[in-house]
Amino acid sequence: IGSHSLVMQAMASFIYFIYVMRNFSILVFLLFPIIACQSNRNESSKISEKKIYEFEVKDSFIHPIKSEIVLNADTNYVILFQNIKTKELVTCYLSRDKGVTHNYQKTETYYFNLFFHSMDSIFSFTNKTNQIILKNFSGEIFHVYHIPEKYTPLTSPVTKLTGSNHRILLGNSNKNTYFSKQDERIIYYKDVKPLLVIDIGDSTYICNAFGNFPKEYTTSGDNYNDPSPSVCFGYDDIICVSFGADDYLYLYRDSTLVLTKKVKSKFIDKFNPYPDSKTFDMLYFKNYSLEEPKYTDIIFDPWNTMYYRVVKHRIKNKNSFLENTWSVIALDTNLNILYEKIFDYKYNPKVFVPTPFGIVMQNISRSTNNNSFFELFKFKRHE
Repeated sequence: IGSHSLVMQAMASFIYFIYVMRNFSILVFLLFPIIACQSNRNESSKISEKKIYEFEVKDSFIHPIKSEIVLNADTNYVILFQNIKTKELVTCYLSRDKGVTHNYQKTETYYFNLFFHSMDSIFSFTNKTNQIILKNFSGEIFHVYHIPEKYTPLTSPVTKLTGSNHRILLGNSNKNTYFSKQDERIIYYKDVKPLLVIDIGDSTYICNAFGNFPKEYTTSGDNYNDPSPSVCFGYDDIICVSFGADDYLYLYRDSTLVLTKKVKSKFIDKFNPYPDSKTFDMLYFKNYSLEEPKYTDIIFDPWNTMYYRVVKHRIKNKNSFLENTWSVIALDTNLNILYEKIFDYKYNPKVFVPTPFGIVMQNISRSTNNNSFFELFKFKRHE
């Protein structure tokens, strides 16, 4: 009887141990996201920020336009914006003595179809056309570059028209390949080269489609709302390519892939594909676009020789939008992660503009319906 009692006590102790460990595991499981989130915030807090100065533009709903305009690196730098409602251009001249002046001019072309090499060398493109127009600030046309009909060039807020030296870069599609069904998308991802580069010579120019969609896209055929990549010219004129639902970055020299590297945000857990059954459900589309995480842009900073990958986090509380966060991954020229800096939505994630003096960001909380408020920062990592 005594032996039986000992066995029963041992079994009871074992059951109690299992019960305690089970509850402990549940507690750890519940606390892990909180601990991980706090860890990420602590990592972000290692990045100090110094506000250099701030300025105000008497306009609202504005978006930066890709530009290479530097009047004088020591005194003046030009940032170009466009009013999304009126298409009016806003030219801001920044200087080290904190002076900011503005100039306004009408245009009929949206910001993602414009690239300013200089005030007298402005490239523009209109979707559903196969030509790029070179003109000056007054609208006088200098040259028209005709793109062969075998290509289907495109631009969008994701794949913006951009350039560097003698090359112009834009997106590429295929008007003969469908995209609405999974099997059609697999064919599209495998057959279409998503980027188009135009090499402009003294008397001629060459067009070349290049690049590949991520392996996850081509094997699954999933739809992530917009398959087009964001792209920039980076260090030594190399091309850096980033897809919205792909953790990897790709470096191309001309049209040859030279480096593929995983650059994953700490704040993205997974990407949910867009269901084909919800293609015409506008409310679902609105919520999906708002809530789903995404890599939204890749930016090169020539003054600090760094890349910035802009990260939209999963939005869990859309009713309190400003409480949600986004971040920027800073990278060296070999795509090694230097840090990931977190921001909340009092700053506009669509406005992250490197200048010789620092990064220009738009403070939404200080902006109004009549003006836009900007702040210039320098960021530094502390080990």
